[in-house]
Amino acid sequence: MSPTLDFVCVILGIPVIGKSISCKKLSIVDAANLLIEALGVTINEANVALKVARGQSIKVEWLRQRFGSVFDADNDNTIECVARAYLLYLLGCTLFADKTGTRVPVVYLSFLMDLRSVASYAWGATALAFLYRQLGTATWYAVKQMAGYMTLLEAWIYEHFVGARPRPNLDYKEDQPRVFRWISRTQSSSSTSTLQRLREDLDELEAHDVIWDPYHDKRIEHPFFDVAYYSGCLKCMHIVEPYHPNRRIDSALSISRSMLKIGYNEAAPTRDMLRNAMKKITQVLEGQQSTEEHTPSENLVYTRRRKHGATS
Repeated sequence: MSPTLDFVCVILGIPVIGKSISCKKLSIVDAANLLIEALGVTINEANVALKVARGQSIKVEWLRQRFGSVFDADNDNTIECVARAYLLYLLGCTLFADKTGTRVPVVYLSFLMDLRSVASYAWGATALAFLYRQLGTATWYAVKQMAGYMTLLEAWIYEHFVGARPRPNLDYKEDQPRVFRWISRTQSSSSTSTLQRLREDLDELEAHDVIWDPYHDKRIEHPFFDVAYYSGCLKCMHIVEPYHPNRRIDSALSISRSMLKIGYNEAAPTRDMLRNAMKKITQVLEGQQSTEEHTPSENLVYTRRRKHGATS
């Protein structure tokens, strides 16, 4: 179970279909020239900003200070430069936040040059690829922090896990992105006690505590796009991550296939099929009696697989 293109689209309300966020790696000279062209700064300003951030990135605080105001009297070119700076600032603070939360790669300006075409890029798919890479990196033993858009991950957790939810936003409207549905939790206890409580909640988690399909009754406001069934790779600059939304269904079915016949057709998955699969798997996880007849040998194989942690 992991975030998919559908979840990104519904939670953030940003496009998951469009042009790829991909271009060649910039040199220091290329990065400086891009800053000059996109933001209208001097060559000295560009070089200093790059030097302070160390590499082909700049500080988001520099963007805020340098482009923090714009006036109606400013010419169109200045206003466009400020708009690009603001969008780059947003990307550095949200979708592509690094572990420091203070820098943003200059290369993203390449996709902000024509402000009219900014919405034509698949920002949602790119953000998901970036988040996948950060989730993978965060599993390494020596890694202590995680990059990526944590608000996306938090909202995804709130949508699916009832026990983790903060207070709901009473002003939320159903046609808004689902990220607005929740009010950020105020930290009132130590991080150690919070972590301990979270671990205990996870240990006690049962199938009925998970909302498998939180958007089942919300598809009028948040339509489903078939691209969510895409299987292949997602790309974010040099990052390429596998995307196989059916894999988690296949993994669950590999455990329960000997016990259930759910009519799952891998070649033509539908929402109803997936929902039916989740419902029946949930019944098994909760210890309910399956309606299918099974031989003792089949049940023994299932038990052994669960005991040894096998998934197929």
